[in-house]
Amino acid sequence: MTVNLDTIGINRNESILKIANVNPVYATEDEKISKVADKIVSSKHRRIPIVNKKEEVVGLITTMDILDAFLRRANFNDKISEIMIREVITASSEDTISSVLQRLKVSRRGGFPVVRLKRLVAIISERDF
Repeated sequence: MTVNLDTIGINRNESILKIANVNPVYATEDEKISKVADKIVSSKHRRIPIVNKKEEVVGLITTMDILDAFLRRANFNDKISEIMIREVITASSEDTISSVLQRLKVSRRGGFPVVRLKRLVAIISERDF
């Protein structure tokens, strides 16, 4: 199924920040797994970025990562950095909607953080489209 974004008011050449969530829910790398799991549940997001003290993206955690930790009987008092995904695909705040759509398709991910100079500025997901 092909969707013509212009017909729904989305210009492919605009900045991704036009449609991204610029107030993303995130966690810090030293938060407990249990606290981050609560953030995911309360925010109703399937993934949230993990940042360091400089607010640079250092990881990502998904609902499936939390479920996997639970099934492995991980200690939910451990830091989220113990189970987070460290190789994170990101978008730049300078990227166009078109280029991010292509990255979503190629990466087969449902979304990823948007960064400016490594710092988290937004998050984009298929829901935003």
